[in-house]
Amino acid sequence: MSDQRKGGANDDDDVIRVGDVKPGEPAQIYLTPYGVVVNQVGGATWHAAHGSTMTLHADNSVEIRNPTVRRIEIDDALLIVDYRMMRTPDTTSHVMEFEGGGVFAYLQDGQGKVIEMALRGGAYMKADWSGNLRIFGCAPDTDAEAAHA
Repeated sequence: MSDQRKGGANDDDDVIRVGDVKPGEPAQIYLTPYGVVVNQVGGATWHAAHGSTMTLHADNSVEIRNPTVRRIEIDDALLIVDYRMMRTPDTTSHVMEFEGGGVFAYLQDGQGKVIEMALRGGAYMKADWSGNLRIFGCAPDTDAEAAHA
């Protein structure tokens, strides 16, 4: 696409693929109904109208700054193999490591607002627009899901 800007998020041509931008190439900018996406070397960052940013890196790790979080739910707490919490006068940090290598971490300010989140090692989340998050410790096993279908 010549001007590197896209609208209409429902077209198959509008799929943003992290890793499409090679070193030395300019960033690709996409205008979507949900904000602006900048696809650059090493990852893509979504800048939402409400002020949050979400960066998906080429290794599938995710960093979210200033997210809208109402609730965090863990899909299967039995898969947590390590949990660490650290408090300072201004913040509280939580890190959960899951069986299979997934990691979910988040940081709260002194008032309890989530100000940063990160997922890596196969951990992923499902979220709705009102700030309800469901955290999964590792990517789904598609073979196992297909066997139960």
